[in-house]
Amino acid sequence: MESTVAVSIQDLPPEIIEIIATYLGSDDLHSCFSVFRDWERNLNSNKFWRKLCVYPEKYFKTAGCTLGSRGNKDYEEVCFWKKSYDRQKLLWENWSKGRFT
Repeated sequence: MESTVAVSIQDLPPEIIEIIATYLGSDDLHSCFSVFRDWERNLNSNKFWRKLCVYPEKYFKTAGCTLGSRGNKDYEEVCFWKKSYDRQKLLWENWSKGRFT
């Protein structure tokens, strides 16, 4: 009789996580960053968030707005490009909804 082993997404090696992350959009990256601690360590990388800042129109129009630090998470630990992305996304959301002065 064959035995099966359950494998969780959290069991993936960092290299595979990085490959998967290159195919994710901004909402999915935010979700993975927020939910999985192991993924957070890998996704707290400028290379993932920089692409979202360089081509913001590709991501902002379809993305919901989820910004800021997460509860007790020290936002200073977040990489530069993720913080930049969060700021740009907030500005885009406010501008598109007419919230500006």
